[in-house]
Amino acid sequence: MREFHPDALGAAVRIQGARPVLFAGSVREVLDPAARYGDRELTAALRAAAADDVVARLPGGLDARIDAEGRNLSGGQRQRLALARSLVGDPPVLVLVEPTTALDAVTEIEIARRVAEHRRGRTTLVLGSAGAFPRGGRPRPGRRGGLRCLTLRPSPRPRRWLTCRPGPGAGRWPGPRRCCRSPTAPPSAAGSVGSPPGSGAG
Repeated sequence: MREFHPDALGAAVRIQGARPVLFAGSVREVLDPAARYGDRELTAALRAAAADDVVARLPGGLDARIDAEGRNLSGGQRQRLALARSLVGDPPVLVLVEPTTALDAVTEIEIARRVAEHRRGRTTLVLGSAGAFPRGGRPRPGRRGGLRCLTLRPSPRPRRWLTCRPGPGAGRWPGPRRCCRSPTAPPSAAGSVGSPPGSGAG
């Protein structure tokens, strides 16, 4: 984060919250609302999110119509398309909050493996309450990038803060950090991670 000028930090960091919203439009428009990328970039993002098979089953492929909030898709399909949208354009820093809660463990591990490969050389932080994502996204020795996974667990303290503890792929970790005020809601912004009470974050 220190490598970015404050004015450029907002453009460098992309955050996908726990409940991303899909707007109505074609798959192409959902993935790239500003129409800045070609089919090659969109297809690569879809494959990394294991959403390529979802689009392949839709009539029209990338031109298939998606209803508002993805109402014509299943929960897992919506999550995979939202993840693909976050991967489009390869932002330097990507934060994913509970990106695979609607998926089974086998699919989750496969997505983690693909995302780790797709994001190699960039910074990716995955926040989740449990699941298989940390195992599938464990960085390989000698490679930069990959995924850093933090597991969020309810704190026994009465102040109702969450305690962040590292998943298996998190590497070095300075110790527990309090993340947000509700034990049921994951942080919605990167700035809430490790923020002390009264700092205004979370």
